[in-house]
Formats: sequence, structure tokens, C-alpha cells
Amino acid sequence: KEEIMKNKMFALIGVAALLTTVTGCNLAITPDSRDACLAAMHAVDAEAIVSFDPNIRAELLSADVEQIRELVRPVIERANLIFPSRGEAAMLTGEAGGQTSGQDDGQASGQDDGQAGDEAGCRRWAAQGKTVVLKQGESGCRVFTAEGDFAVPGFPVQEVDPTGAGDTFCAAFTVALLDELERGRPDLVAAARFANAAGALAVTRLGPMEGAPTRAQVLDLVQNAPAGHV
Repeated sequence: KEEIMKNKMFALIGVAALLTTVTGCNLAITPDSRDACLAAMHAVDAEAIVSFDPNIRAELLSADVEQIRELVRPVIERANLIFPSRGEAAMLTGEAGGQTSGQDDGQASGQDDGQAGDEAGCRRWAAQGKTVVLKQGESGCRVFTAEGDFAVPGFPVQEVDPTGAGDTFCAAFTVALLDELERGRPDLVAAARFANAAGALAVTRLGPMEGAPTRAQVLDLVQNAPAGHV
């Protein structure tokens, strides 16, 4: 009975939802947590946005890569908005980077290979009709769609604590996207700039939630960016 009531609760919540967010962290905590996430995801209307932040945390997983892929597979299949961090798109899709060409600068070439794998993974998801936003920290983000991809630069700030910045970024992007959809003219560049600004402000204070900015603070940074900032 308790399980039935739990699923009914998620169904009631999900029916009216315009957007539901699932994270890899929540999928990995316990089997019950995973089931609750999947129930909420399946409860929303077919037209609703399901966003997914892989947020793979090694401390919560004692699984190999194939097990991790299987854990997140049902969510990736349903999601139409994905927010991978560096390394996650390559890992979850199995895309490899370019060849090292025999250079001696192994660290630099490894970074280039990882970026190539991530971008190839993001393009694979985008070709399936998904919008993919690759989080790139202080560099900003790159947005991938079926039509192509583009970079949106970050905002220079004095970093104090990066904890929680990725969560803030994802939340801000979805808020901005819903605002744009409500106006009838979804603007992914505007949503990405808003998310970059929110993520930048989040690192300027100590603590995972203390740095989450208000809408007014984010808009102030966006509107008063240095000249030449796209």
C-alpha cells in the first residue's frame, strides 16, 4: 500500500509539471530513490521537459562504467535536456577522443581527447533531438542541438567555493528556458547566459547553497557584463 501511495503521489505531482529534473546523484543513493525518480519521470505528460544532470559521484557508486550507463539509461532515453559536466558525455556514450599523434605533451593531449569525446557524445545525444548543455566551469558552456552547437562564455568572478555551482547552473538554465517558452520564443543563448551568470555568482560565496543568487542578482550581472561579453 505504501508503494502504491508513493507512486500515486508522484503521478499527481507529475501530471501538472512542465519540467521534471532527475540527477544521477539521486538515482544512485538507494534503489528506492531510483524508483522514485523514475516514477516521477514517467508520471509527467509526454510533452513535458525532462532534464537530466548526470552528476556522477564516485563516492555514491561502487559500479563500473557499464553499470553506471545502465543506471542512467532510462532517464537519458526520456530526457530532452541533458547537462553533462566534463568527462560525463564521453563516459556515458562511450565516445572516445582523437588520437594523440605521438606528442610528448601527454597531459595537454589527454585534455584535448577528453574534450573531443565529450563533444562527440553531446552531438550524439543532440542528433536524437535532445538539447545538450555541456558545463565547462569558468569557461561557460557549449550548447548542442540537432541544428548545430555554439559556445557561450562564462563571467569572470573571484572564486571562493565552487561547491553547488553546477546545481545552480542547471536550475538557472531551466528557469530561464521556461521563461523563454512562456514568451513563445525559446532562446537558448539567453538561457545559457543566465545560467552562466548564476553559476558564476554561486562560486563567490562559501557553501553549496549559500551562494545561490537571486534572479535580480543574476540579471544584474547579465545586463552589466563587461563590454564585448557575448
